[in-house]
Amino acid sequence: MSRNGAPFLTRKKGGKLVIQGPEDPDPWPDRFLNSFPKTYSALLFFSKLPLARLLQNIGLYRIDPIGAKAPDPSNSDRTKLNKRGHNLARVLSRLERDEQVRETILEWMETIVPGLEKIQTEQGQLENETAISFKEQGIERRFPAHMVSDGTVYALSLLVAVLDLPLHGLTLIEEPERRLHPAAIRELIGLMQGQATPRNPIWLTTHSESVVRGLRPEELILVDKVDGRTRMKPAAAGGLTLDDLAPLGLDEAWLSNPLDGGLPW
Repeated sequence: MSRNGAPFLTRKKGGKLVIQGPEDPDPWPDRFLNSFPKTYSALLFFSKLPLARLLQNIGLYRIDPIGAKAPDPSNSDRTKLNKRGHNLARVLSRLERDEQVRETILEWMETIVPGLEKIQTEQGQLENETAISFKEQGIERRFPAHMVSDGTVYALSLLVAVLDLPLHGLTLIEEPERRLHPAAIRELIGLMQGQATPRNPIWLTTHSESVVRGLRPEELILVDKVDGRTRMKPAAAGGLTLDDLAPLGLDEAWLSNPLDGGLPW
């Protein structure tokens, strides 16, 4: 639909597809529609639509903390974190030039990793690489990334992905709970809720009650396989609220199945 409510794509029951742009006085001709590949989306012709903008910029993250610890060559992309986090040092070196972003990252990391005092990137003197170092309270020397825990680097990668969202786009993160303490997960979920907007929604896949515990019913989608097909159902279907579930929390309601979905059996 356009902003004034006029349809772009319509199809009456038993009829053919009709495409008409917001500036087009007449529908597009049949000869064009008949030759339009079935595997293509008509959204290609409406790039200014919010949905089209959203789908044109999808960030999928399956963070590998081992690879994210490695120094990055100088020619590594620094414009956007890749899906494995393997250019973390380069992207972080760009972000830390903004003092406000640098302080925000450090504040969140201090909350997630107690005792952490400083994070910074460094340019290698002999090899043209960018590396990350960490400093803890009470310890004078700094530690290279390969000497800190996988969970610390994993949390840092998630922070960079969430704090460096594009102007328009969809961010998908697989199992953000991996390698993290439940308390750290709670903090990260709060950050993601604060960063997500209609222009920049953040979707998570999870099997963790720690993640579900931090959500509101309207943020939880239950996924099941029914007769070979994937079925998705909002947990808040029918206006369900946390008060309706009391004394159960959302995670307890999910695992004990009053929500009727999202379980492997």
